[in-house]
Amino acid sequence: MIDIKKIDKIVNLLLTERKRVLTDDEKLELDEWLKEKPGNQMLYNSLKKEENIRSKLKTLNKYNQDNAYAKFIRQIKGTGNLKIRQFLRYAALLIPFLFVIHVIYQKTFNVESETEMQSEIYPGTSKAILELANGSIVNLETNDKQITEYDGTVVQNTQKKLIYKSAEKKQAPEKIQYNTLTIPRGGEYQLSFPDGTKVWLNAETVLKYPVTFPKEIREVFLQGEAFFEVAKNANCPFIVHISGLEVNVLGTSFNIRAYQDENEITTTLVSGAISLINAGNGNEFNLTPSEQAVVSGQETHVKKVDVHPFIAWRNGRILFDEKTLEEIFSELSRWYNIEVDYADEDLKKLKFNIDVERYSEFNRILEILELTKKVKFKINGNKVIILKTK
Repeated sequence: MIDIKKIDKIVNLLLTERKRVLTDDEKLELDEWLKEKPGNQMLYNSLKKEENIRSKLKTLNKYNQDNAYAKFIRQIKGTGNLKIRQFLRYAALLIPFLFVIHVIYQKTFNVESETEMQSEIYPGTSKAILELANGSIVNLETNDKQITEYDGTVVQNTQKKLIYKSAEKKQAPEKIQYNTLTIPRGGEYQLSFPDGTKVWLNAETVLKYPVTFPKEIREVFLQGEAFFEVAKNANCPFIVHISGLEVNVLGTSFNIRAYQDENEITTTLVSGAISLINAGNGNEFNLTPSEQAVVSGQETHVKKVDVHPFIAWRNGRILFDEKTLEEIFSELSRWYNIEVDYADEDLKKLKFNIDVERYSEFNRILEILELTKKVKFKINGNKVIILKTK
């Protein structure tokens, strides 16, 4: 027999714990419940994870919910004072709590193991390849040794960030020497220059830059996507070169997206001021904060935008606002290192909103999309097949 009052108390404690720290008495009551049965602890741990609740709800769809509900009603008959409004108090947790008790206790369903079986696709990690000025290659994912460049510049690798420090006694080079930092699919990395400029590099990105900036100008060459926080120096402008486009900066923060397989170069300004010069026609455009320039061929369009979706990746989020499935999976394929196949071309045009942590399990994103009942997915290794729902 299910103890409705006890369940009511436990549900209230679970809801309370989501909002604040439990009092000593509340924690004691919850601890006593956790110790009653081994399954209670397993259920509690599982319900602490939002993605597992979604997974449970999806799993419950495989069972005959009418029969499950009828069984539940038979069990609670005879309680006497049971009222409908008691259920409404915890309706949000009724299915993931009460019905999952049946699933866990009677069918010994293991959510964690099935999730793992569904997919072995994981989010990206910090990894990059550094090509030094002398042509030698360093795998930054496995090599954390300090490097001393030809002019005495010290390069320190933390396996997440590459930090350049000027030599105490600088040797003047005969010509500018370049390093190249390459971020593979499923990777990201950070870069810090001696002048204080910081760069965040997204997956499938290449940045070429001088080992030491000359006194009169700071120039780098980008392919892919990067977020820049440029240290201000009025006497030494910072220029980003991107296939026929120059972004001129004095001191500011902005994002540039310039992948070769995309038809547009998008520059989004967060703070400060920048100017863009299209080498093809010489046109120049000045941006103020929250403005974005989209360059396609000889055409440039400037507009006001909410910058957050465009810099979400740098802040550890995956954020899409009314983006097509094709746009979404173009981004996800780089971060999760997957191949994507559409069963129907019309699926590419469907639009969705997503906001999850950048390091979320891939299944969580698929579950969010499947909840719309517009698409479903089949996974074969690292290949994702997108299908229409029947």
